[in-house]
Amino acid sequence: MRELLANAGMPAPDDILHGSRATVFLWYDTKALVLVDLDDDADPFADLDVTRLPLEPAADDGFIEAA
Repeated sequence: MRELLANAGMPAPDDILHGSRATVFLWYDTKALVLVDLDDDADPFADLDVTRLPLEPAADDGFIEAA
C-alpha cells in the first residue's frame, strides 16, 4: 500500500490499524481511510471498533505509526 501511494505521489497514511479481517489506513487531515478486506467471506467491519479511532494518535491505542 505504501509503495502504491508513493508511486502515485500521494501522502503516506498517518496511522494503520490492523484487525484480524482487515487493515485500515487513516489520514487525519483529510478525514480519509482505506480499508483493505483480508477475508472475502467475512464482514471486514465485524471486528473494527470505531471508538478506537483516535482524534490524535497515541502510543498505546493499538495503532502503529506510518513511517
